[in-house]
Amino acid sequence: MVIKNTRRSEDYLTVTEACRKVGLCRTTLYRLIHSGQLKAIQFGGKYQITPQNLQSFVDKLPTT
Repeated sequence: MVIKNTRRSEDYLTVTEACRKVGLCRTTLYRLIHSGQLKAIQFGGKYQITPQNLQSFVDKLPTT
């Protein structure tokens, strides 16, 4: 029996891609993930972030 991964890699952003989109460094993004402020899924040791979760995080940021 073969179990296929139904999730496509294009449905997720890498930490590096997410950093570029929001203008944060990798360390900050990892801190946000580990603190639970940014939802991420771990695949094979690497964190993946959905564009929806990233947008939700950005929408919750205080505006100046």
